[in-house]
Amino acid sequence: MPEAEIADILIEQLMLKLEESFPTVNPLEVEYAFRNTNVKDYGKNFNLFIFDEVIESYLKIRNEQSRVEETKAPIMLEQPEETKEEKLSFIEEYCKREDINLKNLYLIPAFLYDDIRELGLYKPTKEQRNRIYEDAKRFKLQEYEERAKNDISFNRYYQKYKHNFEKGFFEESEWNQIDHIFMKLSFLDYKNNVAKR
Repeated sequence: MPEAEIADILIEQLMLKLEESFPTVNPLEVEYAFRNTNVKDYGKNFNLFIFDEVIESYLKIRNEQSRVEETKAPIMLEQPEETKEEKLSFIEEYCKREDINLKNLYLIPAFLYDDIRELGLYKPTKEQRNRIYEDAKRFKLQEYEERAKNDISFNRYYQKYKHNFEKGFFEESEWNQIDHIFMKLSFLDYKNNVAKR
């Protein structure tokens, strides 16, 4: 059998072995393992058993290193508590900004909603909250629709969301997005009411 055919068979078998026995190891790790793992010199006698030995030796080292990393205590940086005055100043700053509008909704930090609620500046009625939630659902639908127009591959996400929108049932990830939009729309509602005063 010609050497080229033998090499092709060996490569094919190595790839199968990698997929079947070591699915969590990528090709860069294989290269690293062969260059940095101490195993006996295999010379021209390379075979699948030697491949196993090298990768298993590498995995022992990798697993031990992962275990050491997991036991390290995370470094916690203390965040100074924001004062009421600082929160009010930030809220005021965003209320004055002319670029904060429906078109630029994603410029609004969601935490501003928490701040205006916590400081008692915004007390929407149940009807207002329901209206804003409905607006948030529609906003997401329009956003998906626009994206699907420009990116055909996104169309299936749009169709799925549209179906859920029509049924009034949303997946958890969709609710999270709707909640996020709700918070931003609520701040915008507060900003618009402040402007009217």
